[in-house]
Amino acid sequence: MQNWTFASLAVVVTLGTGTAEAAPTVYAESAMLKVRPSAPVKAQHAIQLTAARNELVSFQVVVHGGDSGAKEVRARLDGLAGPTRIGGSDLTLYRVGLLNLTKSAKPGLWPDPLVPDVDEVAGERRTAFPFDVPKGEARAVWVDVRVPESATPGLYDGSVEVSGSGFTASVPVTLSVVNVTMPSTSSLATAFLLYAPNVCLAHTGSASCAAAELVNRYQRLALDHRLTLSNPFVIQPQNGDWASFDAAYAPFLDGTAGTRLCGAKMTSAQYVGAREPGRYAAWAEHFRAKGWFDRLFDYTADEPPLGASWPEV
Repeated sequence: MQNWTFASLAVVVTLGTGTAEAAPTVYAESAMLKVRPSAPVKAQHAIQLTAARNELVSFQVVVHGGDSGAKEVRARLDGLAGPTRIGGSDLTLYRVGLLNLTKSAKPGLWPDPLVPDVDEVAGERRTAFPFDVPKGEARAVWVDVRVPESATPGLYDGSVEVSGSGFTASVPVTLSVVNVTMPSTSSLATAFLLYAPNVCLAHTGSASCAAAELVNRYQRLALDHRLTLSNPFVIQPQNGDWASFDAAYAPFLDGTAGTRLCGAKMTSAQYVGAREPGRYAAWAEHFRAKGWFDRLFDYTADEPPLGASWPEV
């Protein structure tokens, strides 16, 4: 559950020798809007959120370059103060990156990748800030707020501080935490596919690498956002020996992987291997013994008749 309410902010101008020049402007935006470079300035200064305990809510802070552009832009949210305090790793800021879509009904730059200030899995600082905003264009900062399970219901307040070369701005944030706790594992099963060679290619430049640890990091990230990567099983059972498989994947299936959402577990698990009755039986037997069988499925064919023929299906 989340909603957004906006207060107003007057547009700031810098008076030059002859005409008024619009300085960089900072405003709040919901998570539901894609902020393209052509986004106009809005008079939406403050943001109000509503969330349950153990829920993650998001919003955006937009920097418009005005007539001169904005240089060396940085943003931070130190914490939200209320009945208890929400801060640290429960707050994540990202620079919203852009992709140039050439084959689209509306070609051009579209927001898509989120570059974290601090990687929420590795805990390492990335290259989100600082960034520049060209004159007459807009760029966005995405903000995630995870409400701890232990948070006391009530009102929490804080502000996103934005600074750049020659300007500063503050976006007030109010969060209402209700007396409800969301489960860490979604009641709606999901099955998102991840292709391990592409993970290797993105991280190492080669389609071949020791992918298990990298894929497991993506699984942690997915579970922390209540999604399941259904085919992470880079490590396979060998000759009936499931020890290495269980060491790598049982924590994700049992909910003991140390995710930020405590107890989050996979809601689906895709059979990976040759389509042989003996292998099917072995997977079924092992998953049944471990209590995972209700999540096991076989992705029999992809996009027939292109990926597989109808007789094969």
